[in-house]
Amino acid sequence: MSDDLEKIERGEQATKFIQSNLGTELMVASEKDKISAIEAFLKLDPYSIFELGELQSKIAGIKQEYITASRVGAYLNNFIVEGDNTLDIVNQDQEEY
Repeated sequence: MSDDLEKIERGEQATKFIQSNLGTELMVASEKDKISAIEAFLKLDPYSIFELGELQSKIAGIKQEYITASRVGAYLNNFIVEGDNTLDIVNQDQEEY
């Protein structure tokens, strides 16, 4: 039960954070970074790079930028979903008793 309460609390804190000014700015910045990574990939001209290793490095760097930007929102959203799901399960268990 203690673990359930921690999950519920973590989800509520994540929701409050996303709704705060700082959380909103962080989520907006994360989305901008993802868009920038996609734009960098689309602008990448593979024919202007003559060495395969250089091309691979550029693609890997762009991919890492996108992954890093995606993680911010994903972690917070996972906390929210886990908290909501746990709260639903706890409520169902209480209704059964």
